[in-house]
Amino acid sequence: MCHRGSCATEEHVGGEMPVGECAMLRDRPALRLDSRLVCKYEILSVIGKGSFSQVMRVQHRISRKYFAVKLVSSDCGSVNNELNILSRVSHPFVIRLEEDQRN
Repeated sequence: MCHRGSCATEEHVGGEMPVGECAMLRDRPALRLDSRLVCKYEILSVIGKGSFSQVMRVQHRISRKYFAVKLVSSDCGSVNNELNILSRVSHPFVIRLEEDQRN
């Protein structure tokens, strides 16, 4: 079963904020959570946010692996460039792009 904006009760790493304590998505229509994302991952906390994006710590509901999900505003023109670079880079100090979902 999928619950929009569910919040884990586990310890939070670094400066992360639990999802329930942050007005992150209500204030930015372009950064709304997609139902496919919420059904696939449990949203744990907000890692960081900027003018055009927000990064959340999530856990895959089946594999239980942890990931960082970046929600990017559709207004941001550099999205395609960033995705292009991340899809080609393989380095231990650069995050690996696992998947790309667009609505």
